[in-house]
Amino acid sequence: PLTIEGRLEGSKAVAIGDSRVWMAMDRGVLEDSFLGPTSVLWGSGGDLRVLLREAIKLAPKILIVGISPHSLGPELNRLFAEVTRQPAPVFFPESATPAEVRRWRKAETVHLLANEFPLSYVDVLLKRLQRRFLREYHLERRATVRIEASLDAAAERFRFDHVYTVKSSVWHKSWLAINHPTINERRYRVRLDSRRFQELKESLRDEVIELLSEAAQMSRTVVVRFPLSPGLRAIEDAAATPEWMAAIAQEAGLPYIDFGAMDGTADGSHLTIDAARSVTLDLLEQLEDLNEEGLLVKKDRE
Repeated sequence: PLTIEGRLEGSKAVAIGDSRVWMAMDRGVLEDSFLGPTSVLWGSGGDLRVLLREAIKLAPKILIVGISPHSLGPELNRLFAEVTRQPAPVFFPESATPAEVRRWRKAETVHLLANEFPLSYVDVLLKRLQRRFLREYHLERRATVRIEASLDAAAERFRFDHVYTVKSSVWHKSWLAINHPTINERRYRVRLDSRRFQELKESLRDEVIELLSEAAQMSRTVVVRFPLSPGLRAIEDAAATPEWMAAIAQEAGLPYIDFGAMDGTADGSHLTIDAARSVTLDLLEQLEDLNEEGLLVKKDRE
């Protein structure tokens, strides 16, 4: 699912990408700039192909495309699409039973492994769906569970709004940290080093280049690689070199901005509020330079 930050209607500029883009863009700074009304269209681990197709429909005056190896057809997006290929009891907590979901999970595991999805991804996603089903199953039937869920949601909203994005780089253990630890670099490396990603990345790259070229005919487009921690950036660079990533924008004939690595992140992958403001101001300066140089323009239709 995609999330909209701001109002797409009336936005002169739209930024698209995954959660890094959302956390790195200070919309207040953007809207006070020459860009004017700005919105962010993003998805967690967002598939850039899906986002670009939406951006082409919107055709804003200026399009900022956040790119990363994860946004090039992430494995979990393809896995989720396969899981939702048909109605399943796990998505109907009001009528299905826990026993039906257990049987579905066993059968679905066999199906997904036969289609060569990694066991680690299959196990994580199906377990997550089963847990969500059980939570909603009990929400339908127990008032105490509904009260607990409401309190948990309020605490989570407080943590995200007031703690997560402003915490220090050394985040001491507390109840605020339990569900959002610093990103595990080993698991991050496993995602990008997967055989399927390496096998598919060239075809995914070609598809993204084609969509970028189409988007550039509708909007003045720039491709941006937002910053992350040195450790995670090194992992991404090993899976897809900086030159390989830059060539995506170059082959589409678009300007490319790479912020590299920095220490001002909340968890290694997402910027804190102060860092986001700084990066947004830097981005605006570079966009103004591109505009003055005549490089931030729509492309002619072929």
